[in-house]
Amino acid sequence: MSVLRNGLHGVRAGVPVLLGYVPVAMAYGIAAKGVGLSFWETVLISVFVYAGASQFFILAAIKLGTPLPGIVAMVSLLNARHLLYGPLIAKWLPQALQSRLQAAFLLTDEVFATAFHAMGHQPANAQFAWYMGLGLTAWLSWIGGTIIGLIAGSGLTAQFPQVDQILRFALVALFFSLALLSVKRPMLRALLIASVITLLCLIYAGTTPAILAGTVSAWLCFVPGNQAALSDNGEAPQKDMGGGLMGQTEFWLAIIIMAVVTWLTRALPFVLMRKSTIFGRLASGRFVILGPALLVSMTVVVVYSDLQQATGATSVLSYFCGLVAAGVCARLTRNAGFAVLAGMAGYGAALLLLPV
Repeated sequence: MSVLRNGLHGVRAGVPVLLGYVPVAMAYGIAAKGVGLSFWETVLISVFVYAGASQFFILAAIKLGTPLPGIVAMVSLLNARHLLYGPLIAKWLPQALQSRLQAAFLLTDEVFATAFHAMGHQPANAQFAWYMGLGLTAWLSWIGGTIIGLIAGSGLTAQFPQVDQILRFALVALFFSLALLSVKRPMLRALLIASVITLLCLIYAGTTPAILAGTVSAWLCFVPGNQAALSDNGEAPQKDMGGGLMGQTEFWLAIIIMAVVTWLTRALPFVLMRKSTIFGRLASGRFVILGPALLVSMTVVVVYSDLQQATGATSVLSYFCGLVAAGVCARLTRNAGFAVLAGMAGYGAALLLLPV
């Protein structure tokens, strides 16, 4: 019974992730339908590949006719940041390899961000159940959002565009609040430098290089101080796909490889940590800044990418109102869930009240 209760606590922690995942997964479902994937092809990609950015890249690659080796190489680079996630939360997971491999499948950016902030505050015997509750909530919401997008997505977003905008802001508010909560005073200088480097790399090199460069630069610039202060737990021609790609060997080979590559980048550190101490050191000493640096770098990427799509002064001002509301609530309550709700409320109120 206690396992179920602990799992439900994880489900509750996953609600902000759910709010952010559903509209993004809906967008994926709509886009997949647009490039000609069948219902089951689209859903099975969400079930087994389960990597938002990689799934959108797969759609773009299909549309452009990208060769299979190119798709595999790009998705591998896109998921390279996942190699750092496992070591940073491994201390809160059971030592059994089977449990860690299960955890690895569910380890997305948002699950890592939430777990890194809150998992250490759970009782030791509750941590794995809590994590699985969080991870399964995120996974099922991604699959559910995909199905909604396939069935009714385009109609819903056309009828309620502002609701869709507000739901999309949930992921931004989540990353922003978790980044704020993870930062400690001795880290400020290194994280500010990392933010600038992340932004420059994002503009000139792309998402994954930006996140990795920002994280590494924070580590290089960080000088550990008081350890007590640091501790706290134009669109190309569209390929004619007909009624779906089921039965096309190359397509399904690509999907299988994508699923394996994505899972391996999440699982490999857990496996190597049993044989070597190198990955284990990523959660201690000077490496303690890696988690906050990842969160800050990902926040810079998410915020910048969203602002690039903002149209008009009202949209940009509403965006910053949402960030301020999320940030203030995060600092006052020390609770990321409340901060996400406050951010969505601030963003939505500004959208409705500010003149267009």
